[in-house]
Amino acid sequence: MKVFNATSSSDIRGLVLRNTGGYVFEDRVNTKPSVVFRASSSNVLIALTINVIPGNILNVLELAFAQNVTVDGQYLINIYIPTNLIQYLQTDQGGDTVVAPRIFTANASTPISISSFGAGSIVIESSRLVANRLLVESRGSGRIQVNVRRSISADSIDLSTSGFGSIALVAPSTTAKQLSVVSSGSGSVFVGTSAPTNATAPVSLHATTLVAKAFGDGNVFFMDAGTCHGNDVQTSGHGNVYLHHVRCENTNALVLGSGNMYLTTTGMLRVQDMGAGSAYVAEEPSVKVVGPVLPMPQEVPVPPYARLVVSDRSPRAIHLIANSTTTTPAISSSNQGVHLAIWFACILVPWVVAFFVIVVRKIRAKRAIQVQLKAFTEATTPMSVNQVVLHL
Repeated sequence: MKVFNATSSSDIRGLVLRNTGGYVFEDRVNTKPSVVFRASSSNVLIALTINVIPGNILNVLELAFAQNVTVDGQYLINIYIPTNLIQYLQTDQGGDTVVAPRIFTANASTPISISSFGAGSIVIESSRLVANRLLVESRGSGRIQVNVRRSISADSIDLSTSGFGSIALVAPSTTAKQLSVVSSGSGSVFVGTSAPTNATAPVSLHATTLVAKAFGDGNVFFMDAGTCHGNDVQTSGHGNVYLHHVRCENTNALVLGSGNMYLTTTGMLRVQDMGAGSAYVAEEPSVKVVGPVLPMPQEVPVPPYARLVVSDRSPRAIHLIANSTTTTPAISSSNQGVHLAIWFACILVPWVVAFFVIVVRKIRAKRAIQVQLKAFTEATTPMSVNQVVLHL
């Protein structure tokens, strides 16, 4: 067993898990994070590295498995975080992550970021989320599900997926001045708990400005009733936008691909249709429509959402293979000088280049964390699909 306790001088507000995953629990006693790592063998035990990476604004606790060793076994990682300490969470490569309630900050002037850059899934449980900016992004094939029992409140909420992974923001009440939901890959984005079945369903989503865009094969779902003032909708791939449960005063819609959009507008609706898809609109007597639209079907074919189930706290398997080494070729005495020169060129030069590459990557990684932590705390909210706020 390996135990790590952060020092009193470490102002840790971020957690990065590289190919590890883990279970994150609230620590109501201590003021600094700690890690308990259990492994089936000493080789697995020494393969895990735990570091505190300094940043300009705050420090990051990083857990990672070494990539230059051969390891085969089982492990269990428990991470203990003081109440409402973490501002952002990032996972890379594999390993599922389960986060208990009261881990993230609960301050209306503090940002929160949740990112997945690999195949591992993230399941977050919380009673309430409060932030000035809430960013959730999936850049790999992992799924992110944020389960909030009561409410989500933020000045801006940005949900984006660009790979095969999906995002689900599951809460009975969500309030934001700016809400951006973008799918630019094959993964879909879900907002809400479950699709209402009638017009008297309670309104759970309130947004002043709403952006919903599907650029790839993934869909964008708003599963609960809601309201918004201004709405910007776009489809440019095969994915659809299901926004018919949200009543918006003014909507600008752009259809460029084969995906459809389902809308409910109470004021002004402007539609530009330059693709194979269509804009389906619920009939409202007071709506002024500019552009081609189709009436809303009696039943909208909304695919169901399969919720992630939290895995039990059982040991996980790990299998790592170290990089293979290069063998030295035989050298004849007659051409020893020539062969030595070739040997130096073919063997030593790549090693020197690899050394400098590793050094440069480490320097860039440290600089990247500092730059990205600074960008993470900026006041403006990016709304473009290509944004990367925290890309460690």
